[in-house]
Amino acid sequence: VFVVKKNVIKIIKQGINIVFGPPASGKSTLAMCMASEMLNQGKKVIYIDTELKFSSERFLQIHTTKKNLENFFLIKAPNFKEQQLKIKMLKNVKNLALVVVDTINPHYRKLIKRKRELADKMLASQLRCLKELQCYVLVLAQVYYDLQEGLTRMVGEKLLVKHATNVIRLKTNPRQILTPAGRFFFSINKQGLELKNLE
Repeated sequence: VFVVKKNVIKIIKQGINIVFGPPASGKSTLAMCMASEMLNQGKKVIYIDTELKFSSERFLQIHTTKKNLENFFLIKAPNFKEQQLKIKMLKNVKNLALVVVDTINPHYRKLIKRKRELADKMLASQLRCLKELQCYVLVLAQVYYDLQEGLTRMVGEKLLVKHATNVIRLKTNPRQILTPAGRFFFSINKQGLELKNLE
């Protein structure tokens, strides 16, 4: 059994990693594990919280070493315009190792109902900015159930996949991480995620 934060770079690639799955599938926990691993290496992390649900208590359960917390920057983005501004400013941050956007599409989901063209334009712009960063990027995505296809899909899937370096799907019952590199079974505990078949 391997704790994912010690092996997470075997799953995550440099560039945009889209992480999607149903609620409570482990998306934020995976992102926190990656952030913890970067901090343990003394690297700089920016975590953009768009749903205003970031749990400091949960993060400190995962980041048990408490190392280099001065390198962790939590940014709140309560609306899509603010999200756009925060993502655009990332290009000015030096020595950035990891950016997490948790979650990329809730504000997009609201705007698309009223102004689809504007919503698509803003999301595409944000993804382009993230793609230009020379670091790891974890983009967490909400999903919906497509009744016609009988599939779980990401909100804004075409744009997200177009800009992605890597797409990671999380499933429940049993818990699985599905990546181009393979399928990994995992469990969630107080310290984060434990992968059961990562060599």
